[in-house]
Amino acid sequence: MEPISKIVVAKVTAKAIDLVTDAIKVLPNSEDVVEVAIATHLQTLCNRSSIIQSLGMPSPKSVSEDTTALKIGKLPRKFRRPGSKAKHISEIELVSRTKHFAILGDPGSGKTTTVMRLCQQFFQDAADFGNFQYPILVRAADIDDNLFCTIADELGLSYTVQENETQHSNKNIFGDEINEIEQKEEQSGGYVFAGARSLSIRKYLRGDRPLRNFLVDIFSKTSAFIFIDGLDEVHPEKRRRLNKDIEFLAASANGYGLLVSCRSADYQNIDGFTQVEIAALEEEEINFIVDRWCEEPRSFKEELNKTPYKDLATRPLFLSQIILLHNFSGFLPEMPTDVYSRIVRLALEGWDKDRGIKRKSKYSGFDQQRKHDFLSAFAFRLQIKRRASTFSRKELESIYSELCPQFKLPRTEAEEVAEEIQSHTGIFVADGYDTYAFTHFSLLEYLCAEYIIREPALENISDYLKARPEILAVCVALAPDANRWMQACMKAARIFLTTGDERAHSSISSLLRRLSIERPNFYEQADLGLLINDLVVLAEKSAPSAESRSTIQQSFDRLIQDAGVLNSLRAFFERCRISSFERNSDGSTNFHLDCLSPPETLLIAKEGTQLVSPAWVMMKTNDAVPFLVYEADFASKLSFVDAIES
Repeated sequence: MEPISKIVVAKVTAKAIDLVTDAIKVLPNSEDVVEVAIATHLQTLCNRSSIIQSLGMPSPKSVSEDTTALKIGKLPRKFRRPGSKAKHISEIELVSRTKHFAILGDPGSGKTTTVMRLCQQFFQDAADFGNFQYPILVRAADIDDNLFCTIADELGLSYTVQENETQHSNKNIFGDEINEIEQKEEQSGGYVFAGARSLSIRKYLRGDRPLRNFLVDIFSKTSAFIFIDGLDEVHPEKRRRLNKDIEFLAASANGYGLLVSCRSADYQNIDGFTQVEIAALEEEEINFIVDRWCEEPRSFKEELNKTPYKDLATRPLFLSQIILLHNFSGFLPEMPTDVYSRIVRLALEGWDKDRGIKRKSKYSGFDQQRKHDFLSAFAFRLQIKRRASTFSRKELESIYSELCPQFKLPRTEAEEVAEEIQSHTGIFVADGYDTYAFTHFSLLEYLCAEYIIREPALENISDYLKARPEILAVCVALAPDANRWMQACMKAARIFLTTGDERAHSSISSLLRRLSIERPNFYEQADLGLLINDLVVLAEKSAPSAESRSTIQQSFDRLIQDAGVLNSLRAFFERCRISSFERNSDGSTNFHLDCLSPPETLLIAKEGTQLVSPAWVMMKTNDAVPFLVYEADFASKLSFVDAIES
């Protein structure tokens, strides 16, 4: 997309003014200020659509140079068959003479950016939109009274308001009776406003014609294209009326175009619109954004690919926030939990708050914090109890029935509550017919870990280790005292190994590997070193195969890069003394180590060789002085070699 030329903007503006001025000659009004209003609207629209400044960005980015066309699915996820491949349309196809489109997407998926890109196209010298001549952009949240008044104000067209009030003594008029009155008035372009004991019928007129009919004629004669951005940002009490206005525009269309945008979960069907949905970012789009937005794109990509939250990069808003973190410090946060918590806060509240949008829950007390708690409890039941990341409507209802008493939610409104959470947060979504899914697996794990970490006791750690060891690693990283949780994990893992369960080694490898990625805030503690050493010794001794033993070794090698773990192992070895040893017929030596706690542990190593021992501590003896010799890489990290007298 080329940068905007002032000459092109002037051409579009002049054309629009001429078209509208000529169209209103049939019903002129001296109070019209068409020339000034249209020039202001189009210049403002050109300026507004030329830049994007996401939450926390120190300076804006160019829409034409720093954004890319997103893939748009022809069919929203909730209508697709499970496993079916999505078909896409280009963004330029959204500006079609034959269809009106509703472009849907998750919060922060790029809906508004796509609308801005399309608006920019009108100011491109080579743009070809068929017969469409100029754009009109309405931000749904800015609609005060009704859609037609807002557009008339933007175009500088005057109108009059005619209002009649009817008194009613019946307090219960707000039922079927008022709906009938509304339907009658809507047919003539009127709006009904209900008071305590009265109905106010308000009509907006241009001369003696309803304003909406007059505007339809203007749009048809001037070939306008109308964008209405952010239907989900409209107050619920005004939403029904706005949808009716949009339906009227669509039904009356003759030569003009319409496009609306809305969060997927908040979209209410509007007659005459084809629904499409912005797809998750793919590698090519992610690379484009990183290259344009990140100060050090190469190092960012390398670091991101090593994190457990790289799946967050598939949503533009989340990707931009991770890029900002990297731009600020030159590297990504050491602890992934810092990123998880930032993104969850952003999804729950920060994104709307930054744009001045307040979303009111229909359920008393179900504010953003309670939604956060609900999502954590839901994630726990999904991951630990069901070991799943997607769920059916039946499963939704089952989990909801467990949670609704705690959150004081109606027992029969599982789907309604789910829709509100989808709309307000976008953390989980409808993902096919009668199917739901968390949009990002890393956030599902984090929310589940948040729930677990709030538990007052650690007696269920064995269950968590068997079900989801990766989530247990996130728990350790989130815990106020990481060492305490780590010790509990090591004890549970040791017991798991002694059961002979074939899943034990795989689970422990996953736990150790994920701990090395999550980087919990470990501190030096001999008891922790003892438990880690003891577990690794037992894991290697009981490994069912060389491959399993190698996997344990690799996981431990990653974990000992943490300074807290290394120092804890050092503290453990410093307090050990070899009490006795005996040589075995196979050439190995059994060393009995006296430790403060527990009183004794056993290590086995090949005598006089450089083979790695069960604890990655190599041991050999020269008859007189038994001592510990650490593997070269291990020694370079610990920076010491201990000689221990027998």
